[in-house]
Amino acid sequence: MTERRDKERDDNLALQESKPKLERPPMYKV
Repeated sequence: MTERRDKERDDNLALQESKPKLERPPMYKV
């Protein structure tokens, strides 16, 4: 289960790095 979580985290990190911090979705802004 941890492995799957790690993969999801990696994908999220890649998406965040790909997109500028200013253009990140409001959902990320907690």
